[in-house]
Amino acid sequence: MKQFWEAFLIEARSKGIDEVEMMMQRSKNFSINVYESKLEKYLLSEDGGYAFRGKVNGKMGSVYTELLNLELIEELVDTLIENAQSIDSADPVFLYPGKGIAMESDLRKASDGNEAEKIEFAMELEKAALQFDPRIHKVTNSFFAEQESEYQLMNSHGLSCSEQDRYFMAYSYLTAEEDGDRQTAFAFQLSRDFRELNPQTIAREAAAEAISILHPKRILSGSYEAVLENRVVVDFLESFGSIFSADAVQKGLSRMKGKLNEKVASSLITLVDDPTGAVGFLKQPFDSEGVKTQKKKVIDQGVLTTYLHNLKTANKAGIESTGNAHQSSYKGSMGISTSNFYMEPGMRSKESMIKEMKEGIVITEVQGLHSGLNPVSGDFSLAASGFLIKDGERDHAIHQITIAGNWFQLLQEIHEVGKDLWFGIPSGGHFGAPSIWLKSLSVAGE
Repeated sequence: MKQFWEAFLIEARSKGIDEVEMMMQRSKNFSINVYESKLEKYLLSEDGGYAFRGKVNGKMGSVYTELLNLELIEELVDTLIENAQSIDSADPVFLYPGKGIAMESDLRKASDGNEAEKIEFAMELEKAALQFDPRIHKVTNSFFAEQESEYQLMNSHGLSCSEQDRYFMAYSYLTAEEDGDRQTAFAFQLSRDFRELNPQTIAREAAAEAISILHPKRILSGSYEAVLENRVVVDFLESFGSIFSADAVQKGLSRMKGKLNEKVASSLITLVDDPTGAVGFLKQPFDSEGVKTQKKKVIDQGVLTTYLHNLKTANKAGIESTGNAHQSSYKGSMGISTSNFYMEPGMRSKESMIKEMKEGIVITEVQGLHSGLNPVSGDFSLAASGFLIKDGERDHAIHQITIAGNWFQLLQEIHEVGKDLWFGIPSGGHFGAPSIWLKSLSVAGE
């Protein structure tokens, strides 16, 4: 790769391109699905490629390839130049001038297990769910996956960054049945150490959840006090995560525009973007432009303190990058993303909030996030399910209701924040939140 990079630099400079960047990304993926004690799917794949960016007359051209063939260099540089010439935007663009900066990160752990152990794990995951309770009707999917990735970034200023990572994930998706009623549930674990995954724990969580929501009833329409469970709050945070992107703000696509240093949420709310890995699964010492990352409070006790920037948006705002540049793939373009993005937990347990609420509902699941939620206006109308609360205790499961409101208004009206911080499955960023207590939530039911 070094030989190819040096030859690419020579060819680029011969054509007047002095600032060039190269990114390498590789991944190996292994996954299995077990169904009815049989190995239903077995997938083993590799993916990877190389992306190049270069400044041509003030425009950032880009090109990618899967092969490092020296005979392709001239064609790649010519394509990069053509790509730059087709760009209309007049915004200044940059490569990180990180001269002499070298960052290396290897997050892999030694205990990765062998293939037979992983297949046995998935078998045990299904078996444990079926043995948990006779009401577990079917385990639709007992899934195990492993991904190992390698990433390198270098540029003509002397920047050199590299990262290696490996993680394991398993989940159980199952159905409970009783007296003709069927309910489904899902639970997962994620770890960089295969030995830390526990099929019994995953199966118990999914099975217990499915059984707990059997025989749901509808409730009357109205305004209810409500506790939104942590996983529901995570769904909202993930759906509205883009509103803190400086690119969205500068394009007028975020309600956060013009709100810096203003109160935009309850004083109980602090939202943190933390790439250090101290909280959350991701650990990103540098971003996709090579800028060193840092922990930051995006909302601090209700006050918006910063947007998330890459080099281009930071220059436009006249500040330093926050280290949130993100290029999801060697085939993709440079954008902005969160890292571990979470709501700081409070002091109350979910159970104590429910007990004090006495009468109300707990929302445990929302559906239709792609069509029932507008990230610009904040309006949402979502199918939901959960539990009715009477005298501070769960009375019965509820379903076929729609909750509606405005996310930005909801942030202002949060009554309590729980301490049960929970993170979902990473997807770009990694979102986490505790449960929250609302004094009023609009519900459409019977």
